[in-house]
Amino acid sequence: MELNSLPSNEIYEKSKLMPTDWFNIRIKITYRFADLIRVRYSLPSGPTITCENFFSQEGQDHLRTQLSQDPHLVPEVLDSMIPYITYRVQRLFKSEGNPEVENPSPSRNPRGYSLYLHIEFQVPEEDEDEVIEQSLQEVRMIPASNEAVNLLRTFNFNGQKDEHCTICMEEFDSDNQVAEVSMMPCDHIFHQQCIMSWLQISHMCPLCRYSMPVVNQN
Repeated sequence: MELNSLPSNEIYEKSKLMPTDWFNIRIKITYRFADLIRVRYSLPSGPTITCENFFSQEGQDHLRTQLSQDPHLVPEVLDSMIPYITYRVQRLFKSEGNPEVENPSPSRNPRGYSLYLHIEFQVPEEDEDEVIEQSLQEVRMIPASNEAVNLLRTFNFNGQKDEHCTICMEEFDSDNQVAEVSMMPCDHIFHQQCIMSWLQISHMCPLCRYSMPVVNQN
């Protein structure tokens, strides 16, 4: 891809970004399996990296260091995500015509730029078992026990209008229909179907990582 072949420092100079400016990268990931099951995960807080670090020769290493702290991101996912994030930022800031980044004053305060990414991974059917097994081993995505899942409180949503499920990112009251939601012991609420699918592969709350009782591994 052409943008990836451009030297990072060239894009840095064209964009007139200050070394102390920073990017906040918010990421939502969808794992799609051949049986059409989708598991969505949003990083609770995206990585923040200064322009100086991002556009340095070690920029991808800085990103990897921050992203690898999330236990849900296996190495194969990181290998795909990091070049894509780099490409997106380069594409956004390569132009001289952006008025927000052109000719900055040396005395101005650092600016933050938010980048929202939705990355979808298609897992081939023949690789599903291997990918799931490897993910469980590498990030300890151990399912919650059936007993714990069955004890979750499930009810019709009656909260604020703009609240949304952070697994599928859709509002609870979309299409003016009453959504069935389930509450985790940590009081976080998700669509009932979303959290049931999530707890089949991970025993941790997608938001705060509260640990549910796990399946007996003996």
